[in-house]
Amino acid sequence: RVPCPARWIIKSWQPCSKTCGTGVQSRPVECFQISPLGIDRVVADSQCLQRKPDSEQFCNVFRCPFWSIGEWSRCSLTCGDGVQTRSVVCQQGVAGSSTLLDGVPNRLCPGEKPKTMKTCPGVICPVWAVRNWTPCSRSCGAGLQTSEIFCRQAHSNNTFGETDRARCPLPTVATIPDNLRPCNMEACPPIWVLSEWGSCSRSCGEGKRTRNAICQQTQAIGSVATVLESHCTQPAPALMDNC
Repeated sequence: RVPCPARWIIKSWQPCSKTCGTGVQSRPVECFQISPLGIDRVVADSQCLQRKPDSEQFCNVFRCPFWSIGEWSRCSLTCGDGVQTRSVVCQQGVAGSSTLLDGVPNRLCPGEKPKTMKTCPGVICPVWAVRNWTPCSRSCGAGLQTSEIFCRQAHSNNTFGETDRARCPLPTVATIPDNLRPCNMEACPPIWVLSEWGSCSRSCGEGKRTRNAICQQTQAIGSVATVLESHCTQPAPALMDNC
């Protein structure tokens, strides 16, 4: 008897080695031939004249779920501490297509979801400041100094400079610094304070006229107080004069 021609027996594909990201699956492919005795048995592959079918193939050739991360936005503020945001979504590929599927549950993406917001510390905001204090208005007894108010901007090299006043916050009691301050807060030396001369004692001929003198001192808080005459170190002024 002449044996039947050998033939390929192909079984089902096994499950893919990966659920995504390009796996491999295999299947049994064997050469069978029925012997003259009628027994179907495995023979050498060389006995099958047709090309052997593939026993392995790639499978699930699409991207696994992944975090699709956008670019950071610009800082929300041009100075001070602002925030930046970005889009972060879980995506995955679609079998047989280059399309990416949105709306994939976050739990399917690897690891924790990347942050979608962060602070962006910028330069220090311009503020109102004072400069060029005037000399004290008094040498003693509570004087005053005034200064110029300007808009000050900090630079990256830790220096400061003047900038456009429009960049500073709206001027209010809370944002404008005090440009008036006390100075020379010590008491002044006591001095004689004289009244005006009184009327002459005669309308003709030689008469006399008088005046009063008190010893006064400007205190450290700016008020004036009468003190003992002994505190005035200057010679006492004349209190009587001819007229």
